[in-house]
Amino acid sequence: MYVSGKVRQRGFGYHLVQAALAEAQDHKGLRLIQLTVTAGNDAAFNLYQRCGFIQFGLEPLAVRVGEDYFDKIHMWREL
Repeated sequence: MYVSGKVRQRGFGYHLVQAALAEAQDHKGLRLIQLTVTAGNDAAFNLYQRCGFIQFGLEPLAVRVGEDYFDKIHMWREL
């Protein structure tokens, strides 16, 4: 999920997450949602925390972009 810099700080990210959670709740077999967020992306991490997600792990060097590696924070939320 990504919100353009031009419209950040207007609640769009929060509403996108809430819409995704509402859609997930329509699937009766789902009990939880998991996601990852790039370590250091504090805005996204804080958004997911506000939406009820909890960190349960850190995957070091999870993604390579060019010559750089980025850690991923694993989060989950019960539906």
